[in-house]
Amino acid sequence: MFNHLSQFAKIVHFISTRKGGVSAAPFDSLNVSFSVGDLPENVLENRRILAESVGIALENCIIPQLCHGTNIEIVRVGDRGRGVFSPENAFKETDGFITNVPEICLWVTSADCTPVFFYDPEKQVVAMAHAGWKGTLAEIAAKTALKMHTDFACNLAEIRVGIGTSIGACCYEVSKELAEKFSTAFGEKVVSVKENTSYYLDLWEANWIQLEKIGILSQHIEVSNICTACNTDLYYSFRKENGNTGRFCAGIYLKA
Repeated sequence: MFNHLSQFAKIVHFISTRKGGVSAAPFDSLNVSFSVGDLPENVLENRRILAESVGIALENCIIPQLCHGTNIEIVRVGDRGRGVFSPENAFKETDGFITNVPEICLWVTSADCTPVFFYDPEKQVVAMAHAGWKGTLAEIAAKTALKMHTDFACNLAEIRVGIGTSIGACCYEVSKELAEKFSTAFGEKVVSVKENTSYYLDLWEANWIQLEKIGILSQHIEVSNICTACNTDLYYSFRKENGNTGRFCAGIYLKA
C-alpha cells in the first residue's frame, strides 16, 4: 500500500484484490458489490472476509451508492453499517466520505475508477473519494480535501493523499472530445496521443494536479501506479472485461 500512509500507526488503509472470496466467474472471487449481478449471499460473505482481514467489524463499515458525482458526506457515529448489509440504507449518490470517528471504515468500490485516500494526522480525520473520469473532471478529490478543511479545520498542507489502483494512462483510451476537456482543465500532461488518432487519459495525474492546485503538498501525494486493466488477474477492470465483472474495494479507518 502507500508508504507515507503506512508510517502512521493510528490508521488502517487497504485496497482489496479479486482473490480470496467465494463468488463464481465472472465475479471470481472477492466481489464486494451487490450491483453487478452476483449472488447477494456471496457478496455479503466476501465483505465479511475482507472486513476481518483488515481488522474491522463489518457492521462498522460504510459502503455508499456511487454515482460519479461530487456529493461528499460527513460520517457520524450513527451511520455505522450504512450500505453494508443492504444497499437500501446506503448513502445515496455519494462519492466522497469524511469522518473523525474511530473504528468506522470508509469503503468505496471500483473496477477502474480511482479511489483516493485522505488522512490528516494532526486533526485525526480520514476520507475517501471515488474518482472516475466524471468525478475527476469535476474535481471530487480536491473538493473532498477542501471539505476536510472547512468542516474539520484540516490544514491542507498536512493532509496525506494516496491515489489508488485504477485504470492507467497505458490503457484508458478515450474520445478526442473527452481528451480535450481534460487538457483544458488540467493541461496537456494528462493526455497522451498515439499515432495521432488514439487518445489516452491519465486519471492519476489529473487528480494529482487538482490536489496540488489547492495546496496539498506534492511530497504528501503518492500514486499506486497499478493499472487495473493490465492486472485483471488481481483486480477487476470494467473496461478490460467488457463490463462483466465484479468490484474490489478501497478503504481507510482510524484506530480506536
